Amino acid sequence: MNNLRCKKLISATTSLLLWATHVQAASCVHPLLGGTWSSSDIPVSYLFNPSGTPSGALSAIQSALATWATAPGSLIDVRYDGTTTDTATGLCGTDTKHVAFWGNRFNTPSSLAVALVCVDEAAQRITDADMEFNTTVSWATDGSGGVGSPYDIQSVALHEFGHWWGMDHPTTRESVMFNTYQGIRRSLGAVDEACIQTLYPGTRGGQNQTSQTTPSVNLGQNGPNPFRPRSSSDFTLIPFSLSQSAHVTIRIFNLDGELVKTLLDNDFAAGSYTTRWFGDNGNTGQTGESVASGVYLYHLKLSTGEERTKKLMLIR
Repeated sequence: MNNLRCKKLISATTSLLLWATHVQAASCVHPLLGGTWSSSDIPVSYLFNPSGTPSGALSAIQSALATWATAPGSLIDVRYDGTTTDTATGLCGTDTKHVAFWGNRFNTPSSLAVALVCVDEAAQRITDADMEFNTTVSWATDGSGGVGSPYDIQSVALHEFGHWWGMDHPTTRESVMFNTYQGIRRSLGAVDEACIQTLYPGTRGGQNQTSQTTPSVNLGQNGPNPFRPRSSSDFTLIPFSLSQSAHVTIRIFNLDGELVKTLLDNDFAAGSYTTRWFGDNGNTGQTGESVASGVYLYHLKLSTGEERTKKLMLIR
C-alpha cells in the first residue's frame, strides 16, 4: 500500500530518536501520528511473545493497557489473544498481528523500547502496531526501579502504548508520553487523558464501562486464595456470573503469558456459576500434572468480546 508509512518511536534512557509525521490537534497538547484505529478494530487485539522476557512482564504490560482502557471518556479498549512466537516482521508489517516482544532488532544501544506503528495516511487509520523491549536493558516489575536501571516495565509500556493509540511525544513532562524515561510512572496525566478522549471519544468495552452500563459478566476472586493444595483432590473455586447467555472461556496463564490450562469452553445461560482449578495443567476436564508455586492469571472471555482477568496465588 503506497499510503502506508511506519512511525518508529523509541523510548530512550537519555535521548530519543524519532521518525514520525506530526499533526497538531487543537484540543490536545500532544503531537499526533496522523491516524487512529478504526472503530471496527476496537477492542484492539494484542499478542505476547514470552521468549526472553523477564518474570512478570505480561502482567506489567496488561496493567499498562488497563490504565489506558479505563481512561474516562474514551472508547479505547484492548483484547489479549494469548502468546505467540512471532515478532515484528518489518518496519511496517501488514500481518495484522499486534505483538509485544523482547529483542534488539529495532532498538538502538541507548533505547529502552520501540513502538512500530503503521499508518495509512490517506485513510488516517492505524493498520498495524508492534512493540519491542530492549533485551540488553535491566528490567523490573516490583516497583523497585528509580530514574535509572532497572527500568520499570509497566511505566515504559504505558508510554509505548500511547504511541499505539496514535500519540507522539509532547514537550511537557506532565505526560507519560514525554520523550525520556522519568522513573516509575504508572498513571496517566490530565494531558494524556485529554488526548485519548480526543482521539477516541465515548465509552465502550468491558474495561471502560460508564456508571449507566451494566456489565454482562462478573468475575469474582477465587477462594481459597492463596490456594494451598495438599492433595490432588484439593481445588480453588473461581466464581463468575452472567446477565445474559454467552459462550464462556476461562483459562489459566502463568505470568509469562503461557497457557497453563483451559478450565471452561462452553455455552452458559444467564446465572451464577463456579469452576474449579486443581492447581494442574493438562487438557480441559482432565487432571494434569501439578504446577509450581507462584502467581497465576485466570482469564475469562465471552463470545461478546468482553474479558476479565484476575490473579491468584498458588502455594505448595
